[in-house]
Amino acid sequence: MPWVGSNAEDLEFSERHVDASPKAWIGEWRYADNTISFTHNKLDGWVNAAGNAFWKGFGDNIYIDEIDGRVEPRNGVAEYSNGDDEYDCSATMRLLGNYLVVSDNMKCGGANVTFSGVYRRR
Repeated sequence: MPWVGSNAEDLEFSERHVDASPKAWIGEWRYADNTISFTHNKLDGWVNAAGNAFWKGFGDNIYIDEIDGRVEPRNGVAEYSNGDDEYDCSATMRLLGNYLVVSDNMKCGGANVTFSGVYRRR
């Protein structure tokens, strides 16, 4: 059974880890109201990643995060970034069987919004 630390970067895989090929990522993943979808990409070994994360504040205040780009999963890990600056959105995603563990840098959108969490395939 995999061990889960406080960050996606800290995860270690057990010998029973299942398929982590790019095709294993395909589909929609959900954590609370947050979603991340992976679709096929024409480049071998790559998948398209698109997602939305939300934080609902007082009243009608809603803040939104967004990721949209391609990632290259390797050994069950995909790194997303929309730039090279320290203030650009970045996220590490680890595939653990039926779970997708995500840890972002809290710079993908509005205040208090994060993609960080444990997602399940829909």
